[in-house]
Amino acid sequence: MKLKNRIQGKQNQKQGHFGEQYAERWLYSQGFKCIEPVETGWRVKFINGKVVSAYPKAKVGGDFTCIGLGGQAVYVEVKTEGGDRLVHSKLEDHQAERMDAKTKAGALCLLIWVKSPTELKALQWPIPNFVKGSSLKWEDIR
Repeated sequence: MKLKNRIQGKQNQKQGHFGEQYAERWLYSQGFKCIEPVETGWRVKFINGKVVSAYPKAKVGGDFTCIGLGGQAVYVEVKTEGGDRLVHSKLEDHQAERMDAKTKAGALCLLIWVKSPTELKALQWPIPNFVKGSSLKWEDIR
């Protein structure tokens, strides 16, 4: 079971990395400036000189920061999901909370849903009716 979870985790990480790269190129194409990935440090546990686990030191509130038109601060959360629905549970609680706080402070927050290598949709946060227990349908997003 551990090996299966580890393999699935690596696949999810690879898929997420691809989605972030695609979203970053899209942000540049839309005129956003100073696009920077949000990095977090990692705590690494070693036993006998071998890495046995690693986890983020802190929870981050987005995948990218950038500057929008007129100098507005922009925060971007990217979700890579190949199906026709994006369920709210794909957002961790701290991600939604931080986007709420940043929006209230005057920033523009975007949730970018990458569906495939050629399809993405950007939604301005907060998204009406996208709450815990709900989902977004690809075809309903304009």
